[in-house]
Amino acid sequence: LPDILSQMGYENLWFSAYKADYAGKRPFLVSHGVDVVYGVEAHGQKDDVMLGWGISDEAMTDRIIERLGQAPAPFMATWITLSNHHPWSWDFPIEFPDHLQLTGNDSPYKHYQRGLYYTDHAIGYFVSRIREQSWGEKAWIVIVGDHGMHVFPENNQLTDIQKLESHFRVPLLILAPDVLEPGRTERVS
Repeated sequence: LPDILSQMGYENLWFSAYKADYAGKRPFLVSHGVDVVYGVEAHGQKDDVMLGWGISDEAMTDRIIERLGQAPAPFMATWITLSNHHPWSWDFPIEFPDHLQLTGNDSPYKHYQRGLYYTDHAIGYFVSRIREQSWGEKAWIVIVGDHGMHVFPENNQLTDIQKLESHFRVPLLILAPDVLEPGRTERVS
């Protein structure tokens, strides 16, 4: 996609809350049409709070919005978030409801639920910040996970096959104002 968009005059930017060269990402991305690769070494600050493998999604959102405000139109920006990645943080920068408060002897599933709750919060923050920008009012926002999680409540009734399948089930969210009507589908995408 970045190769195709480059041919159409788009600037392609890629953001990570971790190191841009991790697992050979920078050379791979550049060889496939990404113009600028930003890792934590480019936008991190010494007082950043690390959550899981990266800095908080709110901090990343603010830095990405600032950079995109300087980008020439049209552009495509890709961001790999990491603050909701295993191992989940004990210290997310939000207040949790009572059922997600930690007691000290908490299951991995409860930490996973807290990560999901934080992700929901962070997506809301991200979308609202984009929509505040003149360039973001009609921007298409596509959100997808790269993998699910193999963590379940202790009393689950799933078979081993169902558990394995859940690792490969990821959501796809497309927000495209004036293009797509709100809706939900259960089909494989």
